[in-house]
Amino acid sequence: MIHMARLFCGLFLIFLGCGGDSVTRSEEPVDPLDVDFISEVPDQATYDQYSNPNGNPEPYADILMLLQIEKLDTNDPILYFVNTRKHLTHSVFMVAVGINGENPGQMRGTLGYRPNDTAPDGSPGLYLFDFTQPRADFSYEWVKNAYDLLIAGMPLLEGKVAFFPTQTTQLAVITTEQALYDAAPFPVYLFEDLGKRSGTYGK
Repeated sequence: MIHMARLFCGLFLIFLGCGGDSVTRSEEPVDPLDVDFISEVPDQATYDQYSNPNGNPEPYADILMLLQIEKLDTNDPILYFVNTRKHLTHSVFMVAVGINGENPGQMRGTLGYRPNDTAPDGSPGLYLFDFTQPRADFSYEWVKNAYDLLIAGMPLLEGKVAFFPTQTTQLAVITTEQALYDAAPFPVYLFEDLGKRSGTYGK
């Protein structure tokens, strides 16, 4: 009976160690290149680990991370902080995780970091977010909901991030919703604002 009990316990422990890719305290750290995305960014070191400082096609950011939101038109939106060291484009990321084409409630954009600029709250380091796909005329409600998701997933952004619309169609929407942006919890920066201590659109 003792031998049978030991055998059962051994099999049970083996069973507990199988059936998933979750990381335990005894395992080696996960290689960042093995991860397609993360759901939260708890600190600057994590952002640096999964963002891409090299080959950045965006002129406004020194360090870039792709963002993707799905189901923003529902009560259960999903924000992906894309591992931009592994996936340099949204299309490659979408294939990797099984997202098929353009979906209702989808926003694709970027989160850029400029460590040498000053944030809206006066602290060192400025973050800029923008969404340009699958269209570039998102309403204030959508931009505000995206901002709320960003703050929830990366709390260090609060006071350090600005909306940075790069498309004329998005700027046109901002003009029509100026009163809402005037009361927004985030400023709007334009190209001419970069490199300055402060400067916003409509603030």
